[in-house]
Amino acid sequence: MAQLLALPPLERDLVLWIQRQTACTAEAAQAFLGQDEATTLEMLQTLEQQSYLVSQLSAEGVSTYQAGLISMRQRRLGLAGPSATPSPFKQWTQPLE
Repeated sequence: MAQLLALPPLERDLVLWIQRQTACTAEAAQAFLGQDEATTLEMLQTLEQQSYLVSQLSAEGVSTYQAGLISMRQRRLGLAGPSATPSPFKQWTQPLE
């Protein structure tokens, strides 16, 4: 939780909001933030790269995002990110059928 508190307020609020929603689209995140599409997408991608979010691409080509918080120990040991140990959200990152 400490690493979440270290995020800038807008990013932290977005992660917490997505966590309460269970999942959301970029459009829903944009409406929540009140930001333009480019800013919202950049923020979502950054949070995904930092392992705060995981995304899933539906069969229709729509990305949805879910909170994927990891421990600070995992981040410090380099166990976070694309080459990390399997995430409990791994099955969620596969495209929907």
